[in-house]
Amino acid sequence: GILKEYGNDFWLTTEAEGGLIRHRKALANTLANISYMMCDGIAAGDAFTRCYVAQAKDIEAEMSALFDQFGLGLRRRKMRADAGPGHVLLLVNHLTTSALSKRKSLPPVVDISLLTDGAEAGTLA
Repeated sequence: GILKEYGNDFWLTTEAEGGLIRHRKALANTLANISYMMCDGIAAGDAFTRCYVAQAKDIEAEMSALFDQFGLGLRRRKMRADAGPGHVLLLVNHLTTSALSKRKSLPPVVDISLLTDGAEAGTLA
């Protein structure tokens, strides 16, 4: 399947029936239609190059099954979706690591101005 190709470098989300994806023309431009959507602080259109769409009778059940089988991808926690029909969207970056995955692999930035009085640089105690 497609998910296996990307390891954990993917983002899963849903669109309830009647949302942006209403007809075939919208399906062809799905990534453009959801490019505004934020994925952990990065716009989907900036982080990913491909969007795969699957129709689902129950998006809540489908998302839960996908998370159980493939993990959370780049999400921090499971997404909650209302039960009912709609679409499951898989966002990936084709041929290279996504911008979101690259950002998550960077070491955390420590602001030394937040250290308390008496604390030495390099320690957080």
